[in-house]
Amino acid sequence: MLIMTVNGAMASQDTARHKGVTSVDFSQPHSVEGEQKAAKLAAKINPQPDSSNQVASDSIVPSAAQQVAEHKLNVNQGMIRTAVTDVRKQAAENHGVTAADIFSSGQSLYREFSLYDAYTRLFTDNNGDGYYQTLSITFDADVYSMYVGERAEVFADMYLSRNGGPWVLYHTTDIFTIIDDSSDDDYEVLSTLHTGYPSDSYDVLIDLYEVGNPNIVASISSEDTDNLYALPLQSSDYDVDYVEVVEVSGGALGVGVFSVLLLLAYRRRT
Repeated sequence: MLIMTVNGAMASQDTARHKGVTSVDFSQPHSVEGEQKAAKLAAKINPQPDSSNQVASDSIVPSAAQQVAEHKLNVNQGMIRTAVTDVRKQAAENHGVTAADIFSSGQSLYREFSLYDAYTRLFTDNNGDGYYQTLSITFDADVYSMYVGERAEVFADMYLSRNGGPWVLYHTTDIFTIIDDSSDDDYEVLSTLHTGYPSDSYDVLIDLYEVGNPNIVASISSEDTDNLYALPLQSSDYDVDYVEVVEVSGGALGVGVFSVLLLLAYRRRT
């Protein structure tokens, strides 16, 4: 039995090419101060139109609160990494955000980010074949600046790569707060794979984003730590525990039928 204290919220279940990945975020509670700071930073990048210069309602730049709420929009499970990064950059361009805006706001100019470490745990192997349908990934994101107690509002895109294949998005975290290089703000994502993941070895990659910045600020993957390398995973539709009993009569016909049934059973399991 696995017992955990939940200080987060259940993430919505997206639908895409890989269906049925349910993930739960476990984190430190969001700080009001951190959220207000993120909103102010985002507002510097995307200021609201001045009241003296009215524009049509359909051209108004989304507010900081809307940007925070939209960090999961148009990004779905099953998208490959290049498509995800393109979508995030295009969304920023649609909002009028440029690299110069980000740096002029001081959001990234005086900050550095890192993903210090990540480790995994695997759960639930019903058929005992050594492949698991539930994985827990815990990672430590840090932010560095000239100020003590520096805070940042961030989120992460999480990918799986099957046996060296393309990086496929399986979860985008909620927004959470990190403080300096504290080890007390570790973030955990517990995911159960329901369908679409054959029994195989999977690598993990995590991209970190600061709210309001469409560019990746830090990454960690199986190339950086063995903890994210060659995880034996499978979705629950491949984790079937069953016993098939077949009764046939003797003779050549019976042996032939029995052989065919054994072959069908083998194909079913593979």
